[in-house]
Amino acid sequence: MNYSRKLRAIILTGLLLTSFILHIYRISIPSEPVFDEVHFATYAADYLNQQAFFDIHPPLGKLLFAGVLAFFPRGRIENAKFISFSRLENGGISSKALNDGYRDFPYIALRLFSSFVGIALILAFYLFLKAIGIGETGSLLGAFALTFENSFLLDSRLILINGMYLTFGFLALWLFFNQKHNAYLAGVIWGLSLSVKLIGIVFLAPAIVGMLLTRKIDNESGPRRLKMFIIAGFLTLFTIIFAGYIANGILFSPSGYISMLYSNGFITLKFQEFFTQISKISTFAQFVFLIFIQGILSFGGYTINDADIFYFSHWYSWPFMKGIMAFYNNNTYEVTLTGNPVVWFSATLAIICALIITGRISWRFFRRGKTPSTSAKPMLILLAGYGGALLPFAAIVSRSTFLYHYFPAYLFGIGILSFAMELLTRQPWFVSSLTRRVILIGFLALAIIGGFVFNSRFIYGI
Repeated sequence: MNYSRKLRAIILTGLLLTSFILHIYRISIPSEPVFDEVHFATYAADYLNQQAFFDIHPPLGKLLFAGVLAFFPRGRIENAKFISFSRLENGGISSKALNDGYRDFPYIALRLFSSFVGIALILAFYLFLKAIGIGETGSLLGAFALTFENSFLLDSRLILINGMYLTFGFLALWLFFNQKHNAYLAGVIWGLSLSVKLIGIVFLAPAIVGMLLTRKIDNESGPRRLKMFIIAGFLTLFTIIFAGYIANGILFSPSGYISMLYSNGFITLKFQEFFTQISKISTFAQFVFLIFIQGILSFGGYTINDADIFYFSHWYSWPFMKGIMAFYNNNTYEVTLTGNPVVWFSATLAIICALIITGRISWRFFRRGKTPSTSAKPMLILLAGYGGALLPFAAIVSRSTFLYHYFPAYLFGIGILSFAMELLTRQPWFVSSLTRRVILIGFLALAIIGGFVFNSRFIYGI
């Protein structure tokens, strides 16, 4: 199908406006922290209140929220504490959500900021699909499916940070695959994704596979571009981590930071005593020790945290939408993380088909030396993204995992579904008949909207 620039702009604008409406509807409800809002609302305020805290994630997400809060009077922020930590007698950590409601805290502003990031994800995803070679119809269908995907809509209208690293990640991949843009810029944006959540590392897999698929024997531009991408990404990450250390008082009050870690149960008394001895050597030694402690605690939080949470789920159950999570329930209404069943299971079916096709491509390559066709490139890049996003949870992570950990893999799965729809719409029987085009695309759109409406009560608590 041929799309004029004007028609494409109208469709995209319509999707973004629709997403805006869906995001802000009942955004003030509930007026108390939902799920991990207790963490990120508290930590954002802690930056402005100059209160030391520990979080396993890099600082960018909280710093962006803190930037929003900086526009409000300090009196509305200074008492913002929605979760507390304490040391148990056995040396463990006790956390307690302080469910007193948001009161005068500007939580709506933070939810609106998160919503705008979630809306930007739709555009970033569309641009990424276009950049890897999926046509206009498939890319627009992918954006349409994401607009009406319940799980992303819910997560990105709350004070959570998943939408941030996903948006930065797909913007980085768009810039990387679009040869018109500098690879360093793409790497910087990828570094922003890493600086929100380290799981942003998964966006490296499609970049590597994309480079391998496009590399020629006499052309080193692909590897060089990938190297620039990686270097810029990690330099950005380290720079933002350093800025976070300054904002969190680690550089200016290391002893206060260590005391906070001990009183909250994150480190033992031996670590605190060892820090006292280190302090007698030099300030630089203090800083190195704090970086070491921060790294150990973060790695443990990402991989081996053994907290037993009843709604955890395993990575191999996520394609079947297992592990639906109750974010909030006050006996009047509930907010639950669940997906659009039409999009979710269609994406799973598309992934299974893509794996079968990839198996055939691999057999032809290893048995006959036949290289993959150019038309298969988008599917292989998306499968690399899907597999790369699941690999950490299959091979490294032993902590409790949850449905939202499937988000990056799921987005690549929606991309595979978009690729399949693009191939379908290129068939002669489809192209030759306007009636067939209207019926098929109309049916897909209605089915996706129907799946959204079916589970929308879990987003809005109605």
